[in-house]
Amino acid sequence: MMHRINTQRIIISLAIVIILIAFSPYTRTTYAAGGTSDTETVATIGQQNAFKTAKRLLQYMNFSRQALYDQLTSKNGNGYSNEEATYAIDKLEGDGLVDWNEQAVRTAEIYLRVKPLTKDDLIDILSSQYGAGFTEEQAQYAADTVFIIS
Repeated sequence: MMHRINTQRIIISLAIVIILIAFSPYTRTTYAAGGTSDTETVATIGQQNAFKTAKRLLQYMNFSRQALYDQLTSKNGNGYSNEEATYAIDKLEGDGLVDWNEQAVRTAEIYLRVKPLTKDDLIDILSSQYGAGFTEEQAQYAADTVFIIS
């Protein structure tokens, strides 16, 4: 009788492990034509939440890639892990949901409303790691754009 109970427990434990692996939120096996399989990575809950947060932040504020990453990972900000924040930003870019040049232009427009700046000063502020954190190219694009519009 004792042997039968242990066998049942083992079978139940194995079934639970198989179910947990099959429905794991981290990996999924897909099957292509011809019966070959490929394992793809599926976003964790933290990655999904970081993505949703990043999308929401970009609806209300302008960010450079670096500033958005800093906001997502900051203990005083959203507190996501480096991996979660990187996933979120990579997904935004991959899905075409963010244009860093446009973010730089909007940021430049705000700076110019607050204080008159020369084009070079604007580029310096936009590209400074202590300022907006845009790349030099993004800052140049924004300055060229707003000074044409102005």
